Amino acid sequence: MKNENVNDQTILKNIQIKMLEQRITQVDLTAHLGLSAAVFNMWKDGKSKSYMKYIDKIADYLGVSVDQLQDTRETEMPDHLTENEKKLIHKLRTLTPDQRQLVFNIFENLP
Repeated sequence: MKNENVNDQTILKNIQIKMLEQRITQVDLTAHLGLSAAVFNMWKDGKSKSYMKYIDKIADYLGVSVDQLQDTRETEMPDHLTENEKKLIHKLRTLTPDQRQLVFNIFENLP
């Protein structure tokens, strides 16, 4: 059930945070929903809010409740992140699972 008082961008940000935490790519999510990968970019760009009609399926796929996706506290990002750290997080979100694993392997081997 959608809480009409919640900003749709809050929901989308929470979806992205949960995806990052679980290493789920945009391609993974849209494929699960039977949508093209380009749809996610439309969501991020604010060109479509069609994710709202999939909110129950998205929450189920992410293993969270719809209420958790609507929770404004979920979107709070640490203030201490530098611009470079934010860029790294953004780039990690766009990688395939294999690419992401390669990056994690490189990080683990750094001194």
